[in-house]
This record gives sequence, structure tokens and C-alpha cells, in this order.
Amino acid sequence: MAKREEKLNIKILSEDGSVFTGEGEALIVPSIAKKDPIAILPYHTPLISLVGNGDVKVLLSEGFRTVATIDKGILYVGDNQATLLVNT
Repeated sequence: MAKREEKLNIKILSEDGSVFTGEGEALIVPSIAKKDPIAILPYHTPLISLVGNGDVKVLLSEGFRTVATIDKGILYVGDNQATLLVNT
């Protein structure tokens, strides 16, 4: 059996255009309801959520990279794709 790809397709979009598009091992977004952030891994269960303000991080092969500091947004996860619509 072939091993499935362990990467998550990530798109982070703002009103000014694309902030980040690519693959990562994880997406970390600030939670609106809790102090702890939300971690999205490859093949995460489908999810739609509001996100709070703070740093958005992507885990790449070389480590975590902060790709944006946001002021709230909406996260959609499905079909191994995470799309984050944000105010920056």
C-alpha cells in the first residue's frame, strides 16, 4: 500500500491578496474562544471556525515560520486543504 502524503495544502488570503500559499506539516492559528491556538494537521476532520487575533504559523520541513499576524478571520478545513481568510 502506498504511503499517503503527510502535507497539508494551505492558503492564507487577506483583502490585499494571497499572504501564503503552499504545503506545510501543520497550520497553527489563534483561537477566538480559548487561550490555546488551534493546530491543523494533514487530513484533519472538516472544520469551519472563527479565529482570533495573533500570529499564524506554518510548520515547514525547516521548522515553524510565522506567516502573518492577523486581526481575526475564518478558517475552513476540508479535503486536506486549509483556507484562512484574514484581516491583517
